[in-house]
Amino acid sequence: MVWNVHGTGSKNKISAIKEVVRTYKPTVLALVKTHMGGDHAVKLGSILGYSGHLRVNVIGFSGGIWVYWNTDIVNVTPVYEHQQFLTIESSKNGDFNNTRSLSERHGGDSNMAIRCESFNNWIKNCELIELAFTGPSHTWARGNSIETRQSARLDRALCNSD
Repeated sequence: MVWNVHGTGSKNKISAIKEVVRTYKPTVLALVKTHMGGDHAVKLGSILGYSGHLRVNVIGFSGGIWVYWNTDIVNVTPVYEHQQFLTIESSKNGDFNNTRSLSERHGGDSNMAIRCESFNNWIKNCELIELAFTGPSHTWARGNSIETRQSARLDRALCNSD
């Protein structure tokens, strides 16, 4: 997600950024035209819960680019930095946390069917097959009540079909 925030110094702006992150949960978040210096960038990243951070510092009170990401989900590497732009390379880490069908999951987001289809297409395109499985139908769970309980079958073994 890229957001031209036009400043990050006010409490209202920080609250708005926190709300966007809470609602949309972007894996990578780029804030442009922050108009603030580096110490504020580090503090905001911590408040938002991001473990990775890059920035192009402001010139006076002009510009500023801050990029945040979750290091457990993606790797982000700077390629080129300029005072007005930042080129990065990103790649998803190998922990998919995806299921092959809706029956393999309880709880989750509304895009689950699309994610299942995408995961199945990836398996097919890589010409992989799934090894037989015995055990509990869901191998991961969290939540302390029926309302917050989520579970899924995340453990699986895939191998080359050759």
